[in-house]
Amino acid sequence: MDEPLPPPSMTPVGQDYVFTWEPTAIQVTVSNLNTGRDGPRAEVFVRDMHAGHLHAGMLNLLSTTGKHSFVKALTPREPNIPWTDLVEQFCVLTVEAHRAGDPMTLLEPQLRSAETAYYVNPLMPTGVPTLLYGDGAAGKSYLAAAIGRAVTLGIPFAGMKTREATVAYLDWEWDDEEHRDRLYRLGSDVTYFYRQCSVPLAHQTRILGRMFDKHGIDFIIVDSLGYACGGDIRDPDVVLAFFSALRILNRTALVIHHVPKDSKEPYGSVYIRNSVRSAWYMMRSTLPEPDSFCAALRHGKTNRGRFEQPIGLQFSFTEETTTITRTDVSRIPELGEGLSLRDRILSLLAQKPLEAKDIALELGTKQTHIAARLTELRQAKKVTNVAGMWALLDQVH
Repeated sequence: MDEPLPPPSMTPVGQDYVFTWEPTAIQVTVSNLNTGRDGPRAEVFVRDMHAGHLHAGMLNLLSTTGKHSFVKALTPREPNIPWTDLVEQFCVLTVEAHRAGDPMTLLEPQLRSAETAYYVNPLMPTGVPTLLYGDGAAGKSYLAAAIGRAVTLGIPFAGMKTREATVAYLDWEWDDEEHRDRLYRLGSDVTYFYRQCSVPLAHQTRILGRMFDKHGIDFIIVDSLGYACGGDIRDPDVVLAFFSALRILNRTALVIHHVPKDSKEPYGSVYIRNSVRSAWYMMRSTLPEPDSFCAALRHGKTNRGRFEQPIGLQFSFTEETTTITRTDVSRIPELGEGLSLRDRILSLLAQKPLEAKDIALELGTKQTHIAARLTELRQAKKVTNVAGMWALLDQVH
């Protein structure tokens, strides 16, 4: 080529940078960039989009000697390409982009859209990590799979509105056979992306970022936090590395975690609770029921708005199906006994509208007590009465 080399097109892909030059067919991918004592180093892959692979190597992007050696390796493969200019361009542009980081923006007041504030309302706010924690046998992974299915389809889940997304399940605990079986039992009407993982999340951000960008994934499930951290989760540095990786991936995330024996708090560093924006404690009822069990979700943390009412769920099983439906949290004695009568009424009405006498019957309480609490809830704009039927206010709008 006799003409000066034009500036390249530069495209971020995950944490990588991909360069192309018109009118050539040369493509350069700069990957796994890190800064050490000797400066910024990266893996560089060069290919001709017609002929295929040309060269790959580790390159110090600011080393004159390193760039000269890279040009020397490429020149015999495509003698007509001005490799010196090309290598200098992608090295300088990569270093500038890496050091610039995210841009400074001017914030303007804007109310968050109610339509996009949640992927699962009120469980999972958009764009931030949500923690789902509880005992090992509480049903967290099954619940996460059911949420993944509902979000993929954009259909309500256990009476909760969802917003459609492309889902990826990152699994450190089970295998694809187990998840195929669960997905079939939950409906056999959907597929979502799945990756069996064995190394810490922080070590996979580049490859996952590329995968997420390629497939348009915007909602991830991490099962579970301890394995995904890959170290002692009592160590703040280990936990912060995990949440830094989540921030780099920049997707809405449901993170599954466990609790210590005889505790209702997440196991590990305080930075686990501090780093999520919403947290739900999942408790399974100890009452035996044939082919089913009940569980409750209690809102343990929120950085957006109010604490939500506890949510009761019933898991029902047949030989080939699993269904998860809304139920009254008072059916979970371990949680229901600690609820106020107002909270128990709200939980019951979350399932369906009822007359006052039916509410009293369901909760085993005098109708006069129910009437007084319903009046308080109506004044607080929580419930309304339509033709004698009491319902949550947001159910009739």
